[in-house]
Amino acid sequence: MKKSIKYAGIAAATLLAVAPVAAPVVSSTTSVQAAEAGVTDDNITTAVKALQGVLTDTTFGDNNTNGAYPTALTSAQYDTYMSAEDFMALPIMGSKALSTANMNVLAEANAQVKVSAVDANGNKINSGDYAKLAASVASDNGSIKYAYTIKYNNTDGDAQTPVTGTFTLTNDNVVSAVKSLAVTYTNPLEVAYGSKTVNASLSSTIDAKVTDKNGNAVELDSDQASAGALYKSFAGAIAADATDVYSDSTFGDEDKTYYQPVTIAIKSGKLGTNDAKTIVDNYIAGQDDYSVTVNGSALSAVANGTLKATAATATDADPANAGTLTFIREVHVSQNASWTTEDVSGVVTTKADSSYYTLKNDDNNTITNRALAKNTAWVTDKVRTDNNGNKQYRVATGEWIDADDVTFSDKATTDEGEYTDVQALNGKVTLDGPSSFVYFLYDNNGGQIANRALTGDSAWFTDKKATNAAGVTVYHVATGEWVQAGSGVNYSAY
Repeated sequence: MKKSIKYAGIAAATLLAVAPVAAPVVSSTTSVQAAEAGVTDDNITTAVKALQGVLTDTTFGDNNTNGAYPTALTSAQYDTYMSAEDFMALPIMGSKALSTANMNVLAEANAQVKVSAVDANGNKINSGDYAKLAASVASDNGSIKYAYTIKYNNTDGDAQTPVTGTFTLTNDNVVSAVKSLAVTYTNPLEVAYGSKTVNASLSSTIDAKVTDKNGNAVELDSDQASAGALYKSFAGAIAADATDVYSDSTFGDEDKTYYQPVTIAIKSGKLGTNDAKTIVDNYIAGQDDYSVTVNGSALSAVANGTLKATAATATDADPANAGTLTFIREVHVSQNASWTTEDVSGVVTTKADSSYYTLKNDDNNTITNRALAKNTAWVTDKVRTDNNGNKQYRVATGEWIDADDVTFSDKATTDEGEYTDVQALNGKVTLDGPSSFVYFLYDNNGGQIANRALTGDSAWFTDKKATNAAGVTVYHVATGEWVQAGSGVNYSAY
């Protein structure tokens, strides 16, 4: 950033002739450093930070957009200061660049950069070992970690504290072939009797994992994992026999096993120079170093039908991947739904999509002579969940309602306290039908009465009304018994 203003000897002599008393005697060339107009210290700081910004970890190679792995530093460039302009032109910087404005400011600030390779502990690697490391990385997967130092001056020409840091360049150009696959998945998949068959095809049931010979996970493309139709026999699943498909919407046969093909896709580049089909085919052909296991057992030529593989694909219709694996899993129907029950304290309120909602008994069978009206609130003390994630709340002894039919609140009661604004009445409360509807009763303190309720299609004399702590109107229908106003509860005066 300095300009050299040179005074030659001849010019000095002329000055002496004009003003011999005041002129200095200059016997040789002298350089005076001056900042270029318009450059500020803030400009310099910004440019240095911009230079640091491009010195970041970068992966080069065929699987990335950063081009081929750059040529390593030569011995003359290694651990040697060079101008920012020369440094940015090094092959290790690949296609990285700085703006012309920042490059000009760095030149004015006399910015210089040096880099050297360091180990995992930050210790500098000597040039001889670095050359071997660079050659190894260039020929196979690997990376080099560099430490850099940037030194520069301010606008007055004063040296500033050097800036340091590290960055890593990784080469993924050359990828070794994966020759071993271990596929594991849950088998059999347990489903509840009476549950929906579609549940077995949800992505959440596909828990397959693939590892290489070192036990490292091979990344799967979750968007391309799918479970197919259910077949009544293993042979039907292998042959994709449409006449063997189990087409019912629920699992209605107790202690029955079905068979389901599941396909998983491996992400592009995750098997090196191989694809899934090559690995499976080479293993079946008996080629050395190839191995495939399924749930811990070696895949043989006889059992190959349980693990089909496709080659890598790259079309518009099928995004690039390293091939697919298809296996046949068993889907076993439990004799009875297996429930996990927990205690809760709250209230469930029926939704308004239907005029009433059916109840289930302890065995998950539908109760035919009782139901809950829409928009009604019920105290619940337990919730149970089966092994397919279906949830139900208990609203009375031996009576449960599906969680999808209600909304749950963790308040302790449906009204949360004693009554206020008590007013005398002379009338009746009529409850909508059918008679299978139940309407819970509440005591004088707002608590639900466990052993009594009112049925639909009935009418009850009331002599007063009040407001509970939740702001809901309640009607007095018997000594110490109140029914809440709401959908299906209608008052009329005599």
